[in-house]
Amino acid sequence: MVGVTVEMMMAMMMITLMILMMERKRKVVFSGDDLLYRSFSIESL
Repeated sequence: MVGVTVEMMMAMMMITLMILMMERKRKVVFSGDDLLYRSFSIESL
């Protein structure tokens, strides 16, 4: 359980970092928010 949670956290950090970088380059917040919500929903399932 702990190992899985750690991996999930690492995935979240990587996804957030990638989205932040893309937002800085494209300056688009809507796409980033959508991706964040999708990632949360997928991980919750």
